Amino acid sequence: MKKSLLALAIFTLLAGCAKPPIIPQDEVKSEINQTEKAVEITPAPTPAEKVESAEPGTPVVLSDSDLKDMNIFFSNFSEAFFREYTEKTTDEEIVLFAMCHNRVNYYDRWSYEDSYEVIDATHISNTIDRFFDIKIQFKSTNNYEFKNNKFYVPAASGEQYLGFSQVESIMKNGDILVVRLIDFQYDNSDDLHGDFDKKAYEPMKNWSANLSKRCTRGDTATAAVKTANINGKNTYQLLSLRKD
Repeated sequence: MKKSLLALAIFTLLAGCAKPPIIPQDEVKSEINQTEKAVEITPAPTPAEKVESAEPGTPVVLSDSDLKDMNIFFSNFSEAFFREYTEKTTDEEIVLFAMCHNRVNYYDRWSYEDSYEVIDATHISNTIDRFFDIKIQFKSTNNYEFKNNKFYVPAASGEQYLGFSQVESIMKNGDILVVRLIDFQYDNSDDLHGDFDKKAYEPMKNWSANLSKRCTRGDTATAAVKTANINGKNTYQLLSLRKD
């Protein structure tokens, strides 16, 4: 499947760079013995509370639904070839990730001017705020031009890379979650429509035999994230990411 994708141009640049509701808590007091301690009904924890209540150094076990959400979170990075986030990561690399994320997932945010694809800086800023707990100052680089609160990138065409990630394990270390990841590539070569099967975001144990054949295991990585609430939604923000 060939499309006009800014993603591949950005990928090349990056490659060379080193819910459930809470049950109200009730107290049931004995009318016979006033000295008897109140009985508390433990509320059902939300995904974020499951993380916060885990003991340091112990595994965190999520439901299939919550694990799917975490797989989608990390797949945002793998589909953009963003596989390392350390103290050496530059502002430019962060901007390129945000561009690629918007190109792959929000095509309608882009427009064309001459031989450039253009996106409003607000979308790039919002993406950075969503995935990272950082602030950066925008400026032009050799790979894109920043002017009039917009980013201009040379238009490119190529094949879409259908990459995604699966969470292998989660450990809690203080307020940080340390996550082991497995990268996969989805093969859609014999698919009539060439679409990515979003069931690949489900935990691997739920994959069908046909889906398993389409998914090729790649590298592993280790990430650190923290829980965050972005626009009223419980999610995560990336603190570090390293390929193993």
